[in-house]
Amino acid sequence: MKRIKQIADEQGTSKTAIRRLITDEIRTKYIKEENGVIYILAEGEALIVGKIPKRKAKHVPEHVSSCAGTCSDTTPEHTETLLQLHKGEIRAAELGVEVEKLERIIGMMESQKKKDDNTITEQKQQITSLTTALENTTASLNAAHALHAGSLQTQLVLPEDTSTSRWQRLKAAWRG
Repeated sequence: MKRIKQIADEQGTSKTAIRRLITDEIRTKYIKEENGVIYILAEGEALIVGKIPKRKAKHVPEHVSSCAGTCSDTTPEHTETLLQLHKGEIRAAELGVEVEKLERIIGMMESQKKKDDNTITEQKQQITSLTTALENTTASLNAAHALHAGSLQTQLVLPEDTSTSRWQRLKAAWRG
């Protein structure tokens, strides 16, 4: 005897799909209800599985299906876990091609990342050299400015032997 969920998991379909396949004949002859749980006898399971389209049926390994609900240390939760694990293995096999594509994409992205890292390193070196050049240019300009300012100061300072300044001469001219 199996529950609807067990049959659905083994066949790779939903519980609803299994319920839709249960006819009145199967319900009356091959279904037992114990403590509110519906169990389907092996003959009823065979009739239901025969109605499932072939494309939806999934292969369940013998070690999982033979142990499902019959092993002494297996609980219904354990059985469901085994079936889910097996489904995961099937899914991984189906996605094997996709995994290879993703690995190639990851490889391309890693090589692009290396190129980008190299570009960033080169740009950092260029920025460092340009900063150094700018600092050198600024120092040269400051030195040139100081030199020019010094020469202007010497030009503005009047010789001390001059007796009167221009301002003093203008002031004297105004006073008469």
